[in-house]
Amino acid sequence: MKKNLFIWIFLAVSLTEIAAQSSDFKVSGFLGGGVDVYNVDGIENRRSPLAYHVNAGTTFSYKKFRVPVSLAYSNQRFSYGYALNRIGISPTYKWAKGHLGWSSMAFSPYVMNRKQFLGVGVELNPGILRFSAFTGTLENPRAIQDTILYGAVLLPSFKRRAYGVKLGVGSNRNYFDLIAFNARDDISSLQSDEVIRMGVLPEDNLVIGTGFKVSIKQFFTLESNGALSGLTRNKTTQEIVYDQQNLVSPFLTATGNTQASIAGNVRGRFLVKSQSVGLEYKRIEPNFRSLGLPFIQTDIQAYLAFVNLNLFQSKLSVNMQGGLQNNNLRNTKAIQSNRKIANIQVMYRPTKQLQFMVQHNNFTNDTEGGTIELNDTLRFTLTSGQTGFFAKYSTNTKEDKWHVSLNLNQQSIQDLSPVSRISGDITSWNATASLGKDFDALDLNVKGSLIYANYDGSFENQKRYGGGLSLNKKFFEKKLNTRFDTRYFRNDIGEFGNGGVLTSGLNLNISLSKRQSLSLNTYYINKTSIASRDFSELRSGLSYQIRL
Repeated sequence: MKKNLFIWIFLAVSLTEIAAQSSDFKVSGFLGGGVDVYNVDGIENRRSPLAYHVNAGTTFSYKKFRVPVSLAYSNQRFSYGYALNRIGISPTYKWAKGHLGWSSMAFSPYVMNRKQFLGVGVELNPGILRFSAFTGTLENPRAIQDTILYGAVLLPSFKRRAYGVKLGVGSNRNYFDLIAFNARDDISSLQSDEVIRMGVLPEDNLVIGTGFKVSIKQFFTLESNGALSGLTRNKTTQEIVYDQQNLVSPFLTATGNTQASIAGNVRGRFLVKSQSVGLEYKRIEPNFRSLGLPFIQTDIQAYLAFVNLNLFQSKLSVNMQGGLQNNNLRNTKAIQSNRKIANIQVMYRPTKQLQFMVQHNNFTNDTEGGTIELNDTLRFTLTSGQTGFFAKYSTNTKEDKWHVSLNLNQQSIQDLSPVSRISGDITSWNATASLGKDFDALDLNVKGSLIYANYDGSFENQKRYGGGLSLNKKFFEKKLNTRFDTRYFRNDIGEFGNGGVLTSGLNLNISLSKRQSLSLNTYYINKTSIASRDFSELRSGLSYQIRL
């Protein structure tokens, strides 16, 4: 990896010299690096005491030919010993784009959607032709996910090789696509004792998908995406032997635990000026899974109607969505859940200084997991409902403005953590009030805030309340930008106090020249707790960046 890094830097410098001698050849981008130090007292190390990193992004251009290059390398070693190093190149020329190294591509929301891979890919759009293809090794979500939860254990996993193809005709307004995706775990990439000890199972996945869109002038669109997935969860079990060769067997190892499922949606929309109405049907069967997606919510069927309005010269905007949703699509559960979907967002801007927003939703369409912080514990969650109110006011002055804001929010959260899952939903209430002042003559901004949070679930009620202060100041004709943030929270479990958490951060950014900058970031946390151990932690990093 270090050898490749030096080669990349040498090429970047050489091409930059060539660019200086040719008006048609141009180079833009950045090159940076830095060091990080870490110290903790009270708990085990969660990072390496000393680490370094290098990152870069460059675009080489010659007339209409463009070659974007990205690079990231770090020896940052957590307690499980994982090093990060990635290089990606994506050259572009007119209607052609290539991918080499670490990259991602979007085929379909149900087949392959921005999943990171290490390999090669191509995207071609000459005229009405739409062609994309890739082959490479996929990221291992099991190792990343479980490492975060355990903190000190790297779970082994099989090397996952994949490839995909999309072939279609049309434009962005009218098109038809056929898509195929195949991912297979290499059984020989793990020792048998590791498989038995960690319970890691090799998987195969074949997904066939379609997508189309039809637009009639500027007032109507009809679009749809669909996919059929075949998934073998354990390819080491007894394989099904066919009497004769079939089209699927070269791409999918069929065993007794192989499952087939479908997912898709169809959506129609009428548009008149800036107002629109439409209908949508969506179905994702239980156990539907594509290894080309980071995450997808399954076992849902939804019938939706939506309206988008902009009124009173866009001072008032209203977005509404309503319908019905149910699960238990294959009658495998004892009870079927039915939900009335009601999503609404109303934003009102009577003046440039004043803004209000009210929103409510009990239906989400996520394809990626989210995280919340619950008593300093990282969990994987899905928001299933949310209601909120937001208001902001700024004084009508050219200088030294005051800013006032209020944010109230209530959420229902499903815990998706694969380890130590909380049974039942989590309900949270959050309130934040802030007051800020700009001092333009001093290049200074001051902001204070009060924060309250309440969490209810199958566990004992937890509360967190406190406040924060933020200072942003510029020095030396704005060449030095400093920012200081600090927050303190008290934590309660039931009727008992459970200590508090103090967090502080300092960021210094120095502009050395028009192209060069230097940054220093320091983060400190101090936690006292009755239910767990007290600890303090300090992280600091120094980084340098030059723009090419």
